[in-house]
Amino acid sequence: MFGYVISRRLYKTYIVLPLIIYACLMYRMLENTCRKQMVNEEILRYGNQYDPTSRKIMQVYGNHTENLLEIVEDYIDIQQRRQQVIQSLRHFISSGEFSLLEENSISGLDTLITKKVLNNPTETKAILNHVDTINYVKRPRYLINCSNIHEVRLLSKIGHGVSKQTFKADFRGMPVAVKMVTRHQSEVKSCIDKINEGHQRKGELRSRCFVFPTMKLMKEILLLEQVSNPGFARLLGYCVRNEESETTDLTERGIVSVFELGERVMFYNLQTLTWQHRLRLATELAEFLNYLEHSPLGSLRIRDFKEEHFLMINDSLKMIDLDDVDNLEPACHVYVSADAQDELIKSGKSNGCEFDLTCDRGLCVGFNAKQNMKFMNKLFFKKLLFPTVFPKIISQEVGSLLADIDSNKLSGATLSYRLYELQNN
Repeated sequence: MFGYVISRRLYKTYIVLPLIIYACLMYRMLENTCRKQMVNEEILRYGNQYDPTSRKIMQVYGNHTENLLEIVEDYIDIQQRRQQVIQSLRHFISSGEFSLLEENSISGLDTLITKKVLNNPTETKAILNHVDTINYVKRPRYLINCSNIHEVRLLSKIGHGVSKQTFKADFRGMPVAVKMVTRHQSEVKSCIDKINEGHQRKGELRSRCFVFPTMKLMKEILLLEQVSNPGFARLLGYCVRNEESETTDLTERGIVSVFELGERVMFYNLQTLTWQHRLRLATELAEFLNYLEHSPLGSLRIRDFKEEHFLMINDSLKMIDLDDVDNLEPACHVYVSADAQDELIKSGKSNGCEFDLTCDRGLCVGFNAKQNMKFMNKLFFKKLLFPTVFPKIISQEVGSLLADIDSNKLSGATLSYRLYELQNN
């Protein structure tokens, strides 16, 4: 009896055990099949968000897909966050809040540093401390354009030059400066007077009197589209419709540019500034000269260096007039005779170049930067860096620095570095 019971139970075990093993194998195969189907559905759902990286993961894992869906979901999440960051950056950049470093500026900066490090370690350190000011260009979205220029209300004339007039104006409660070409400027007026002397085609020729002054206004706008530095007065917007207008009505005027409003720079006002403010202004001007020397357009030269071309805006000196700025270095003679060389030396030039510059491929390379430093020193540095107004602890260093500026041996980068060091003493 006992043997019968044992045999019956063993008989059931031999039958049930293979069935259990078979069921487990079928369940495993079915699970793998379902997971593969789920992965395929995920790929179809997300489409282009899958790249070869995710497909390679599937090939590597094969049937081992326990964590594949989690990996894919994490990957998609990273991609989505990346797109959000890119969109945010594009938004800030397009709004003009940030600047972009041009791709070709890196190689230019490397070349610059390579040259300087071999000659002057101080110069190299100065450049490295101010690389953030070199070759930066922004693509702004302007506050004012042709669609809302009619909201600018002219209040009074505040300045004029040879080719342009500047008006104080109001835009939605914000004070602004408006530049335009009018018939009252000397270039336009003299041209019109000649035509009015009796020429039969007065109307046809009159329009030509506006062409050159208008071109200079357009040049200023285009320069500010390509360069960006705190040393320039901020361009708030412009409207370009035609090359001539006899009216000050901004709904009809051909070309108008709008800038932030500032105050004229007076020598007396500079004398009343604290020494800390003077040192900061001098540092900002030195950084501006450094930018002009290494701008995206090449070494820029301010041909018409005048006090009225600078304004005090938010306690900083900024340049407002750019129509006489260019990147042309003076020409020189690579080969000259001995007699001609003696004459050039007597006149203070070497191979036709001032400031003891060498003639490089027919150009006085470095002249623009030297000339800018010379006139900036005459216009501002001598007034801002007067040694006696500084504390005794740094007055001697300021005097030594001013002597080096007078000798025109410093670059904008070196000057800004030394000024920065004075601020931190």
